[in-house]
Amino acid sequence: QPDQPLHFFDWKLDFPEIMNEQVADKVGFDIVIGNPPYIKEYTNKDAFNGFRESDYYQGKMDLWYGFSCVMIDNLKDNGIQSFIAQNNWITSAGASILRFKLLTETQLKSFVDFGNYKVFQSAGIQTMIYVVQKKKYEAPYSLKYSVLIDDKITQSKLNEFLNFDLQNLFAQKYIFEVKDDMISDMSFSFNTNEDDIILDLIENKSNFKLKKEEIIQGIVGAPDKAFIISNDEKNNFSSTEKQFIKPYFTNSDGESSDSIIYLSTKNFNNKNIDDFPNFKKHFEKYKEELIKAKIQYKTPNKKYYYLHRERDESFFIKGEKIICQIRAPKGKFLYTNNEYYGSRALNIIKTKRLSNKFLSLLYNSNLINFWYKSRGAVLGNLMKYDIGTLLTIPLIKPADVSKFIILVDYHQYLNNPNNEQILSHTANKRVANHIEDIINAMVNELYFEKHMKDNELDVLEYLNPKPIESLNKSEQSEIIKNFYLWYQEPQNPVRQAIMLVDTRSKDILVKINKNSY
Repeated sequence: QPDQPLHFFDWKLDFPEIMNEQVADKVGFDIVIGNPPYIKEYTNKDAFNGFRESDYYQGKMDLWYGFSCVMIDNLKDNGIQSFIAQNNWITSAGASILRFKLLTETQLKSFVDFGNYKVFQSAGIQTMIYVVQKKKYEAPYSLKYSVLIDDKITQSKLNEFLNFDLQNLFAQKYIFEVKDDMISDMSFSFNTNEDDIILDLIENKSNFKLKKEEIIQGIVGAPDKAFIISNDEKNNFSSTEKQFIKPYFTNSDGESSDSIIYLSTKNFNNKNIDDFPNFKKHFEKYKEELIKAKIQYKTPNKKYYYLHRERDESFFIKGEKIICQIRAPKGKFLYTNNEYYGSRALNIIKTKRLSNKFLSLLYNSNLINFWYKSRGAVLGNLMKYDIGTLLTIPLIKPADVSKFIILVDYHQYLNNPNNEQILSHTANKRVANHIEDIINAMVNELYFEKHMKDNELDVLEYLNPKPIESLNKSEQSEIIKNFYLWYQEPQNPVRQAIMLVDTRSKDILVKINKNSY
């Protein structure tokens, strides 16, 4: 049948003694062990040809998810599958089909997470090993969970880590109970019961979540290099052309050394490239590559000098917004009013339903980082802030955000290297650290108000910071200095409350502060 796709394996013919019911008493493999190929569709679309019609295909998946699902089908009842693969399938939005299949058609026996340790030195990915048994879910059951904390251990120490019965200072190992509420396609994590209680309290207090239309990912050039120029190269273009050249950012640090030629149907459709000779000359050297990319990504009608994914430009222009670095060791959310044309390594958040400045404070807080490490998306030692998981963060919208906003202004002033030191004996960065402590205590009180008041750890009623937004630099410096000196007074109630956390809230706030990094 030359018109039909080629199937490389005919299981019944190639493995008759295992897969052919006319030969074998019980069809299926006893055990499948593998290191499947890790391929994302955006890196190699051709690898998915022939698989997109499968029931196991979904957007943003990795090809190895399909291998796992197919091999579960080819196990006999009570058969074992063990794969070494990437460790983020428990939280990845593109792995929901795999999660549902594993949790409903098998039982997890063990999960060994290597954290940031690179098992495959050449690949540079974070890996895990799981062992599952093909067996329908029955009530709660237990699995062995191990996670490596120290990614600098020796080979001999690694062997010790793999022995579950041997406890190590460089790893955490415990028996984890799989319960009914995990049996779905939703992301999950291997938290202890104590952590789950805190996380549930955080989620129950939440009264605000972002909507999908309030977040976009950054720009995709396809290829990016055709649209990115250095700031010095801007001089090669006319003043008319410079109107389409924008500051380009690849991180949330607020600094840029490059620019992007931002051309799309929306802003250039009625223009003729011949009227922009420097643009035409610039894109000529990339023309063939750009045309091929437009065909590959199924946008052949787009002009070759247009961006592949220009996104909604209203997110990039001047105005309130939050810049989120998609991969970072800890949340890196920047509040800015400036133009910020971001790369695909960034998400941009913009909402009219809540102060963006306050929202940036929440995202950067210890409490939200603690929650995200447990129930968000983690890749080794990195947080992975995909749009899907950003939408699940349990945010809170208080009646009054003014105190929070003022402290964000203090913090931004202190972290601006162009500002003078407010004190001769203490660096601005050190003062900023104290402001962060206060902000974290304020956020904690939003979620754990009763607990903090019962233990005399509350801070909000004692805070009355003065606004600085409309003042000159000298006036701003003086107000922040006075606030800090007030905070440093020995009997200051805010300072006292923060210092007492270690003794009065070991089971909640200490865990949040300790496990947020």
